Amino acid sequence: MAMPLAALLLGALAMGISPIFVRLADVGPFTSASGGLPARCRSSGPGPPRSTHRGRAILGAFRLDRAILLSGLAFATDLLFWHLAILHTTVANATFLGTMAPVWVVLGSGLFTAKRVGREIVGGLLLCLVGAAGLVGTSYHLAPQHLDGDLYGIVTSLFFGLYFLTVRVARRRSGSAASSFSHR
Repeated sequence: MAMPLAALLLGALAMGISPIFVRLADVGPFTSASGGLPARCRSSGPGPPRSTHRGRAILGAFRLDRAILLSGLAFATDLLFWHLAILHTTVANATFLGTMAPVWVVLGSGLFTAKRVGREIVGGLLLCLVGAAGLVGTSYHLAPQHLDGDLYGIVTSLFFGLYFLTVRVARRRSGSAASSFSHR
């Protein structure tokens, strides 16, 4: 029990301090969101990288469909807007607003899958929305220049929620990746 709890705490700590490293990197949101990929691509030499048969085999194992592609696009867009938020508002605002994905997941689940949502969940989400509204309002009052960053944080949470919803659909359709690889 101690190891899982320690792993949980270390993971939460890493997630909590990661925006600080984005600020310190001094590279811009596109490069930091992609893990430096644009910088690596520029310095990789002439011509596109060659594809491998192994890469095609791995992709084929996932039986790509729209839900899988949309989940990847949603995740990449989430990262982009989170890094924009980190650079245009406070780290606390970017992190809090970016983690409001459960609001969108519950709304999306209710609208697209007709799942009933319990009162406790609705109450918790309303409390989250009140907190977000208070945070954005206070931020605008104290530093109006942070409003764009706060809005980027909300867009982050929208795409993060969309990511969770599309992964749920993709897993139902395709099964887990582990089961796909174990049959090879």
